Amino acid sequence: MEKEGKKIDENATIVKEHEKQKQIKSKMMEVAEQITKSPKSGIEYLCNSQFYGTEKATPKQCAKFLWKYRNWIGINALGEALIISKPFFEEMLNAYMDLFDFKGKELQEALRLMTSKFFLSGEGQQIQRLLGTFSATFCRDNPDSPYLNHNNIWLVSVSIIMLHSDLHKKQNKRKMGLQQFLDNVSFALEGEIEIDPVVFEHIYNDVKESEMLCVNFAESHKSDYAWNALIENSEFYKEHRVNVEELQPLLDKEMFNHLWKKVIVSTGIILELTKTEEQRVLSFNGYKHAASIASYFQLTKVCDQLVVELCKMTKCLSTEKENALVEFGTSERAQMATRTVFNITHQYGSNMREGWHYVLDLITRIFSLQLLPEHLLLREAYLKEIQLTKLERKKQAKSTNSGTSSFWGFWGSEPEEAAVEKDSLEKAEKCIQLCRIPELLNEARFLHPSSLDYLVSAIIMGSQKDVFLSMFCNDLLIDITISNAERLDIIWSYVFKHISSQMNIVCKEYNQHSVLRKRELIILEHVVLSVFRLLIALSDRDNFKTKALPLLQLMKQLHSTLLLHVVPQLCQLLLVFISKGKTLHHAKFWEILLQIAAHGVKHEKTFGVAQQLFNTIIEKELYFFPDNVPLLIDIYLNTSLSVFAPQMYKLFNNRLKDKLNEKQYLDLWLKLIDSFVTLCHSLHQNIRSNTFSILQQICLDPSLTQIDSAPLMECFNGPFSRMMTSLGQATTQMNEDILQQTRSRAVGFICRVFLHWCPKLQEAENWQQVWFSVLDFMKQCMRRGSAPVVIFESIKNMILVMNASKAFQDPNSSFTVRTKAVVQDILPQNLFEELWNIPSEESSTTQDEPTSNDKKEEEAS
Repeated sequence: MEKEGKKIDENATIVKEHEKQKQIKSKMMEVAEQITKSPKSGIEYLCNSQFYGTEKATPKQCAKFLWKYRNWIGINALGEALIISKPFFEEMLNAYMDLFDFKGKELQEALRLMTSKFFLSGEGQQIQRLLGTFSATFCRDNPDSPYLNHNNIWLVSVSIIMLHSDLHKKQNKRKMGLQQFLDNVSFALEGEIEIDPVVFEHIYNDVKESEMLCVNFAESHKSDYAWNALIENSEFYKEHRVNVEELQPLLDKEMFNHLWKKVIVSTGIILELTKTEEQRVLSFNGYKHAASIASYFQLTKVCDQLVVELCKMTKCLSTEKENALVEFGTSERAQMATRTVFNITHQYGSNMREGWHYVLDLITRIFSLQLLPEHLLLREAYLKEIQLTKLERKKQAKSTNSGTSSFWGFWGSEPEEAAVEKDSLEKAEKCIQLCRIPELLNEARFLHPSSLDYLVSAIIMGSQKDVFLSMFCNDLLIDITISNAERLDIIWSYVFKHISSQMNIVCKEYNQHSVLRKRELIILEHVVLSVFRLLIALSDRDNFKTKALPLLQLMKQLHSTLLLHVVPQLCQLLLVFISKGKTLHHAKFWEILLQIAAHGVKHEKTFGVAQQLFNTIIEKELYFFPDNVPLLIDIYLNTSLSVFAPQMYKLFNNRLKDKLNEKQYLDLWLKLIDSFVTLCHSLHQNIRSNTFSILQQICLDPSLTQIDSAPLMECFNGPFSRMMTSLGQATTQMNEDILQQTRSRAVGFICRVFLHWCPKLQEAENWQQVWFSVLDFMKQCMRRGSAPVVIFESIKNMILVMNASKAFQDPNSSFTVRTKAVVQDILPQNLFEELWNIPSEESSTTQDEPTSNDKKEEEAS
């Protein structure tokens, strides 16, 4: 505790001292600004600012201020301040010149150093006075100079300045020659010293080759001397590495705002000119430090600009260049810039906005050059089983000398060019691995909402280039959406709009060409893939349930021809969805899915996976909620899905009884019967046979003992009536043989159901109408020669049961008379007489016994 308290006190002292220094520096920046605006009044303001105690500043103190803060003061203003013809300013000039160190330097080098610090301008006398001060300082630092005294130095300096002006003045077309320069120097010295032509020829050539420039810090690369001085100064910082995190309490936001642009520009210049790795490392570390400070102050524009500048250095990574990978692998600067970009993105991605567009552009370029790891794309294991259309991707020419390499590899050696190329490719791949691009997907869930918004927008923009980038960016978008499941509302509008636009592109192309081209097919498959990746990953989340339905409705709106192309993938993905125990408790959801998947049953290529899908759905009772069941039964039992009739009865009989109340059960019972009746007209014998067997089991369900007459009457007046009409009047597409078989089976079925529910039917008001419709059906079948034996047995059993129930108790009633007339019209006379004379009491035991023909047909089925 004592150590912690001591450390807190030390930190408090540091912060307090830092605040004091910040105030002083802020005041100094204000003074520098005043000097830049008006040198004379600015120096007077410095004198009165009491920086150096209560008294006014001395000329020497002002000179030190100008020297120390010369980078804050305009170069023109600094030169003007030094040549003002007043005693105070002349003393300040002498003190300023004393701050130079000219020891061991040649005269033209000393002049170049002096003119690099301020802009040399003014009247001739002012410049001569300034050069006089310079000469005295040079003579002091170089007492053994061959020029003997400061006066000779002054004369030669004036000649050198005149030579410089003549040689580097653009308007001057007739430049001063060497001999003219030697004559000028000789005339100026008047024989004071002996002129060495070799020395002055060297001075002439040096001045001619390199202009003396006074530049600010950001333009230091324009002056060789300034550049070398900058490199020398950087030696100090090699031993003073900055730990930005430790200095965060001491950081000055206002000062950083003032300097960051200059820092970025100057660091970029260093990277352009430097040839040493150490200076590159220091420069790129400077970018990282700037990003750290910008993130600390939440200056998003700074981070964006840093990323922009770094991405510019990676332009050699371009698919437009023939040998981009080799060029990238041989460029240390480009590799370091790439690693720095992703280092900043990993650490400070939340502080980026527009910078994400440049990062995504870099990622897509890396993808196009096939440098990204495979596991970055389609990470879910189940996606490996989904069969997608393949589009051959053009191989990136990673080697322009592959044939040469193979030749030399055979002979045991390679030319130097091939070896360098191979090495550069390995470096390029290693560099991308160090960037840890796949980790960005996991880190996306920690991004600031605004940053996440820009990232998603950048991905969507990147998907509009070509089909490969579209697939890649779609996968990235879905990955990031899934990783941000808890913040889905932030990005969902972008995701949904993008998926919708992708579908619109496919539909538009299909409408124009009336054929689905391979490119559009691939896009469509990946859209379906994206939809189901979202469904599988997010369906359990409450914030996604309202979004799932509009997502599926997009697919439902597709043209049936387009939909058919993706049925295999859709069925496979839906199987995965079910197998993972996923569901959405919404009947509309299942309606869309199953209606889409039902297309698969219609075609031979997709029939297998569709059948597997529907069998799986039936077995998963998890999905059959009361609201869903009517819809499921309706979908399953349409003509396209008739092969699932047995499974549907199994579902109804074994799975649903315990889940539904009596009303729900009876409603579904009627719906099931109505759906199965439509299958009785199938052209496939196995379907017809299964349908009649299942219908009979449904209608004779033992659990329906408490059923009243209304549902039974609805059965006979509805689906049974339609079946009898279509078979009796031959309105189906069956040929005559199939029709005769179906009538025979239908007669036995109707008879059995009527016998079973006869007591219940007689409770209904209009039950006699049902009775006569059954007889009318048998009459039509008999006239068409359909199974007369079956018809006779069926009528016989029904008459006996009806008689046992005392339906014919009154032989003179209209019902009895009409029945007798209809039966007599159906059967031959001998069969009619045989039937009508059988005692009713004996027939009661045959109520639920099937006919012999029924038994044979059931055994056959």
